[in-house]
Amino acid sequence: MNMSLKIILYLAISLLAVFAGTAQNIHVTRKITAPNGTEIADVHIFDSIAEIGTTSDKDGIFTLYIPKKATKLRFSHVAFETKYFSLTGKRLSDTIFTNTIWINVVLTQKIKELPVAEISDAKVEIAYKNSKQWILDYEPVGADEFLLLLIEKNKKYLQLINSNHKKISQILINKDYNALFKDSFGNFHLLSKDSACQIFLIDEKLMLLYQTTRHNFDQMIEPIVVNTDHQLYKKEILPQYKTISYYKIDKKCKSKEFLYTINNQIVEGFQEEKMELYKDLISAGGAEDMSLNVSASSVSAQPKSRNVRTIIRAIIFNEHLLSQEPCVPLFQINDELCLFNHIDDELIKFSLSGEKTCKININYHTDDDWDKEIIVNEEKTRCFAKFTRNGGTSLVEINPHNGQTMGRYALKSHAFPTKIRVRGNEIYYMSKDYFEGEQKYFLWRQKME
Repeated sequence: MNMSLKIILYLAISLLAVFAGTAQNIHVTRKITAPNGTEIADVHIFDSIAEIGTTSDKDGIFTLYIPKKATKLRFSHVAFETKYFSLTGKRLSDTIFTNTIWINVVLTQKIKELPVAEISDAKVEIAYKNSKQWILDYEPVGADEFLLLLIEKNKKYLQLINSNHKKISQILINKDYNALFKDSFGNFHLLSKDSACQIFLIDEKLMLLYQTTRHNFDQMIEPIVVNTDHQLYKKEILPQYKTISYYKIDKKCKSKEFLYTINNQIVEGFQEEKMELYKDLISAGGAEDMSLNVSASSVSAQPKSRNVRTIIRAIIFNEHLLSQEPCVPLFQINDELCLFNHIDDELIKFSLSGEKTCKININYHTDDDWDKEIIVNEEKTRCFAKFTRNGGTSLVEINPHNGQTMGRYALKSHAFPTKIRVRGNEIYYMSKDYFEGEQKYFLWRQKME
């Protein structure tokens, strides 16, 4: 056998060995979030067998290139409980696609034992104290009352209390109800997956009336976002959030008139782009993604992991855009209607009768920490943008006259507060904490100073 043939055979055998070995390597990727869906940056991901790791980026996305064999991944962060994810042989065979395993990881925030009545910040205090009850949801009512949806001794109750925690009324309710909703008319509703009913207070007694299906509620009540003396303003969305339109409905003659439409061009052509990205991933992934450096004495192969990660991030980003409704809310603030068009970077203002008055530029939403939520206080006089980074939440006040930000209020005592409401000079929210050895949601309030 001549020397050239020996070299060719040697190279062929070496290449087969390399391809066989790298075919056993896979990408593990997706996104890391908190229970409320907020992306978590700087999470450490570690393969305990191969002893390799990476960290999640500002969007919570990670990609780790590991050997294709059973292992256990560790997800750790200073503000969250450590979580382990086992990659068993069955999971590897069931979930793999283009040498890529897609997993979503939800981390639980670390919580600490709190004193019975107090707090870590002088401005923060428990707004409702009852260690025997588990709060599921709440809504402020009027100037100093609250509606509470809670569990006590495995039974679910609806309760109305005042600011001194005095019980005004309480009724036992169906266990299927799991949320409270305040509509644009100022009425309150109990919601379950399949049904809804309106809440009434008659002679200081809570009552549930006008039960309907959840479908009817979602079609008739929830889309009405503003109620004025003569007009109703309704929101309508086309499939895949491509168009968001607002209409005004005359209360007297029931006529419907167009107010404003926003075209969400971000998601146009998404399906075509997604298919192209998957084609790119298949062509660039696994053993086919090799950069060969051949010499007479050695053959080396290195996956183009940077290219694969770029494609994976693009796929996740597009899926994220398509799955979330764009934040383009319409609110009444003082004697104006304010449409926050975050797609086109503008705040559009109307009179209460629906006449367009002006358009001003906004840019606070371009900050990566913006949580895609606008909160208007109960008095409809102030508005705030919600910002979250690694569990820390702040409300930044927006001047509705010029669209500029005015001040920041940090909720420092708790990570990932939920159901934030502003009433008077106080911010209310729910947060999970340990209380007398049990993990429960509590209602907190913080003064804006």
